[in-house]
Amino acid sequence: MNRAVKYRCALFEMWITGFQVGVRSTMKKKTKLRGSSKMKETKLELFEAVMTGTLATVKSLVREGANVNALEQDGFTPLMFAIANGNRAITSYLLENGADVNLRNSIGQTALMLASLGGHKTIVEELLRAGADARAVDKENRNAMAWAASRGDFPEVLSLLFAFGTDPNGTDRQGITPLMRAALLGHVDSVAVLLTVGADDAAMVRGKSAYQMALEKGHNEVCRTMKAVLENVPRERWNK
Repeated sequence: MNRAVKYRCALFEMWITGFQVGVRSTMKKKTKLRGSSKMKETKLELFEAVMTGTLATVKSLVREGANVNALEQDGFTPLMFAIANGNRAITSYLLENGADVNLRNSIGQTALMLASLGGHKTIVEELLRAGADARAVDKENRNAMAWAASRGDFPEVLSLLFAFGTDPNGTDRQGITPLMRAALLGHVDSVAVLLTVGADDAAMVRGKSAYQMALEKGHNEVCRTMKAVLENVPRERWNK
């Protein structure tokens, strides 16, 4: 398998596992990297080294002048690929060598959103301390908390984001909040943290609250957790 095909296959894998970057008909397209032919080859080598987790090669390419802020056709950067792999060593190296922490891909995701989606707490903290915009939203108005609640149960990531200013009540274009996402997916600990930091349990979409969404999905532990956290607050909607 040549390098270009490997690259597109890796991108497609990121897409099907949650990194929805708008890759369409992936296997039918040639690899496209922005820049001249010579630059494209260098970029491809850098992306390949990042994807395979080869720090020594990444360092060598950067020393030779590879652009740490290179963009592939969907706007992903080497930093984003390192984060997608959960590779803290390469992430740190790229940040130390000028990687822009706030660049966005084609759907407006930042590196912080991708780290939050993957539940990479240490990387999330490193990005925040490197100046990542905790209040940024993507093209669908989803913030990093929304992404953190979209795949796994990552309460520590949510706590970190809140500490740096991410809005727990941020709504996407459909009106869905991080609490609703966590409740729908049965993420018990995330629900507890979101309520603790001030998520509005009364918010509704199409006439349904986070509690009602969890109830419909059969996430009984989420419902019990919500009641426990809010036990001192009267809620008429607890009644079925």
